[in-house]
Amino acid sequence: MITGGVLNQQLLQASVPGARPAADSGFPPLVEQSRRILAALPQLRVATAPARQDTYEQLSILGMFMATTRMALDRQPDRVAVANLEQAAKRYLEQFLAVDAERVQLGPEGLRLN
Repeated sequence: MITGGVLNQQLLQASVPGARPAADSGFPPLVEQSRRILAALPQLRVATAPARQDTYEQLSILGMFMATTRMALDRQPDRVAVANLEQAAKRYLEQFLAVDAERVQLGPEGLRLN
């Protein structure tokens, strides 16, 4: 399941002002970490297969929305839209990881908390 990894990568990049796409080498560890996070969520463990599928699809849509919005803003910058994207990404990241987004960094070993 790459969905959580895509979402995390997009949220991290969007929530850090001036952040650029991470190297591909950092993606596999992020995917594995995201799988563990999702697998540990009690509400997903007890959910029916269709409910889990729905959740994964929502995460995928959110990740793709964040990615395409960032790409559009790279082509045609808009200060207000960038600020809104960064704030939304920060909230989503904090909700998904249950930690302050300021503590989160993305590197070659994946996601790291400071």
